[in-house]
Amino acid sequence: MTNKDKFIQLVSGEDNRTLADVKKRIKNRAMLRESHQTALKVLMKLDDFGWSQKDLAKAMEVTPQQITKIVSGEEGRNGSTDSNF
Repeated sequence: MTNKDKFIQLVSGEDNRTLADVKKRIKNRAMLRESHQTALKVLMKLDDFGWSQKDLAKAMEVTPQQITKIVSGEEGRNGSTDSNF
């Protein structure tokens, strides 16, 4: 599809889900921002305590992979890890 075709589709008045897509990206951006903030807090606390991610995983009774996801910002906290924090 050419840029001209995309433009015509955009202004044609047809329901092309543009607004829904934008809202979804905005919501996702907020979740990503929260995940990154959580990751930064976890890393700072690990440094304060002198713990490794493996130590934290053991203390929280979750897998090291779960801690890696949280620390990398890929995933925020969920119900099971939230109570452990």
